[in-house]
Amino acid sequence: MPATISYRDMEAVVTPPNGYLEPFPLTLGPTQQPNDVRILFVSGSESASGGVSEAIQLNPDPPTGYTGAYTLDPGFETRGVYYRRIASGDTDTSVAWIKPTGWRDFLWVPITARGVDPAVAPVAGDLTANLSHSVGSTTLTVSSVTVPAAGEMIFCLWTVADPEGTWPSWPGSLGVPTGWNPLVATDQSGATFYATGTNPSVVVIGKKFAASGSTGSISVPIADGSHAFGGMYVFLRPAPDSTSVAGAVTTATTVGASSSSSTTNPVSVAGPVTTRSTVGQAFNGLTGYRISDPLYLTGTAVTGSVIRWNVTPGSAGSTYLVETSINNGASWDVATNNAQVPRLRSGDTTTLTVLTRVTMTRLSSSDTSPKMTSLELQVSCDASVDEYVPIGHGVIISVKPSIGTGSSSSGGGNGVFSSGGGQTGSGLFLKVKCVDPSRSISKNPWQKPFTLNTEPYDQAAVAMVTNRLPTQEDFSVVSANRTTDLLIYGLSQSDAWQDIRDLATACGFEAFFDVAGTFTFRQVRDPRITPPVWTFTDDATCTVTQIDRELTDDQTLNYIVVKGESTSSQNPVSAFAYDNDPSSPTYVGGRFGAHGAVITIPSVTTAEQAQTAANAILYASIGSCETTTITTVPIPFLECGDCVTVSIGDVESDGRYVINQITTSWPGQTITCFRQSSQE
Repeated sequence: MPATISYRDMEAVVTPPNGYLEPFPLTLGPTQQPNDVRILFVSGSESASGGVSEAIQLNPDPPTGYTGAYTLDPGFETRGVYYRRIASGDTDTSVAWIKPTGWRDFLWVPITARGVDPAVAPVAGDLTANLSHSVGSTTLTVSSVTVPAAGEMIFCLWTVADPEGTWPSWPGSLGVPTGWNPLVATDQSGATFYATGTNPSVVVIGKKFAASGSTGSISVPIADGSHAFGGMYVFLRPAPDSTSVAGAVTTATTVGASSSSSTTNPVSVAGPVTTRSTVGQAFNGLTGYRISDPLYLTGTAVTGSVIRWNVTPGSAGSTYLVETSINNGASWDVATNNAQVPRLRSGDTTTLTVLTRVTMTRLSSSDTSPKMTSLELQVSCDASVDEYVPIGHGVIISVKPSIGTGSSSSGGGNGVFSSGGGQTGSGLFLKVKCVDPSRSISKNPWQKPFTLNTEPYDQAAVAMVTNRLPTQEDFSVVSANRTTDLLIYGLSQSDAWQDIRDLATACGFEAFFDVAGTFTFRQVRDPRITPPVWTFTDDATCTVTQIDRELTDDQTLNYIVVKGESTSSQNPVSAFAYDNDPSSPTYVGGRFGAHGAVITIPSVTTAEQAQTAANAILYASIGSCETTTITTVPIPFLECGDCVTVSIGDVESDGRYVINQITTSWPGQTITCFRQSSQE
């Protein structure tokens, strides 16, 4: 399928420069990439005696490095559509005009388009002869324009006061016609159309056409008045499959409210932008890659980062690789899903941008490549303001009002802390109990049989969650690179949430809702290889106020039997794993003896699955169970499942652990960490 054309680095200006040959910068855009097309709509004239217009020269015409797709009168009149294919090493350029006695009109609209066919030049032209309007009408009619092929048509329309028109002769704002999409506009036009606006204005709109033909007649909403209109267009063809080097990319962008000043420079300036990109399959060649737009940092100290993605595997032998760069692409680091950005350390104030690169390969051109359905990058910086982070997300299940009784001080005055009251002594307080969304799934048993058959494990888990909790929208899942066999749930009144957790266990994964309410499906963290996200030490910057370490054999197992349950007419399957290393302290034939467990997992339906689960459980159970409980100042970004390093000499706790439980209360935080001692 052809590429999807996307637009960025747009602005719309109707305020002309003031000085003689004053440079007017034509920037390439902060998110540029090679093969992006920078497009410029520009028009201008000066007022002359008698209320007529005179041409004014654009210098140079066309702008340096640009090609004129349409020009009204090159080297004499300022009116044209220019384009430039961006290449590595491109720099900004500028244009200028002489200083006229007075500007009659001025229009300046630069746009960057991505995904344009590199082998076909943009087609552009003038629309002024296609525009018709009656005095007092609230509609501007644009007669049909030829569409040469499948692609996207962009119209740039503007209004100025008409010196020869009847009253009212002021300019007006422009809206968006039905079926067209707003790209950029001046204040009170485009998506923020104000029907009684009286300022010079411009609106840029676009529409995708699936085949050649025509645009048909278009009705553009306008403010009431007698206006002078101008217009130009450009037609862009999307890059076809045969020229693509990476999969199709679609971007869902949320833009904050626009703002501008109509008294100084009426430029539409977008608000904060959040982008979530999706990379499609690579349809040509054996290797494809995509480099993201840079994520710009503030220059203040970095406090944390995370990169996460969801991917669907392709044919056997196909691969994908996610990398990040903190030096604008000079070098790349392999990223780990749901982990921090490599080499972007806490306290970093020198890194200005972060890039991501996704590379996909396949063995032959007929194979299906992996498909990355989402890629998310987040970096938090110290803004020197109070920040609130979530410590839990759930449904309130009980609210209990209580009255605390203040304790007495030694001097007979009122106590500060009460035995049952709040931090300020006696008074009314509420105890609110919340449980994460898993409770809602448990409370909603299967209403009818729910069947899975050869589904990827991660997508099967998502399907089960959405079936029992349709309101759940946030997911962070990792591919297990394997598919389910035939599984049928709901034949008995089983707990749907337990079924989801059993499904995860069957492939060595875990399923839970994080503190922000995101359903997470990922591999169980291995402290030996998982990068730690935090280190607890007893140095000068110690945050730990108390630490307890306990070694037991309560969870030490050296013999595991995993059993499945029959589905349809199949017989139950089973597998076992045991510690058969004679040098191991927990050798099943040694002095430790046989300490075993029989575990039933309903979603295990094959011997291979049973063996995988048994091996995973055995490995996590060999060695003494070591639990370290840390009392520390609150570290709100830590969550269960994170890997941390503990290095406290007094209790001889040194190594990497996985967080099992976090309790946050005033004035501190209690973190329970776990590992099997033989893993270090």
